[in-house]
Amino acid sequence: RQLFHWRELLDQPLITFESGSPVRELLDQRLGEHGVQPAVVMELRAIASIATMVATGIGLGFVSRFTPEAERGLRCADGAVRRQLALIERRDRVRSPALDAFCAALLDERSTWTWSTQSPE
Repeated sequence: RQLFHWRELLDQPLITFESGSPVRELLDQRLGEHGVQPAVVMELRAIASIATMVATGIGLGFVSRFTPEAERGLRCADGAVRRQLALIERRDRVRSPALDAFCAALLDERSTWTWSTQSPE
């Protein structure tokens, strides 16, 4: 099995990020859109902690598809869950070679991500 539907999560124990976190707010919004009241059994701060609790059988969890644990996960058949991220930097600092390489790698992915090029003052 590779896909799930939101409605399948009804009454399933969920291990989530803490209430109020951006990922949790996005998850709660999507569940609500599909009429699912989350059965949260644990709220955690770290992806690794969520993955550990899922591995012990406590419940289901959501992590980024870029984490190693996600290779064993399912994708949502009702459409991908996306969130916007911003890359910010200080104008008064010179980028290191490592930061230049990191930014270049991120920008290579710009065809799949939404970017804003605004910098904070």
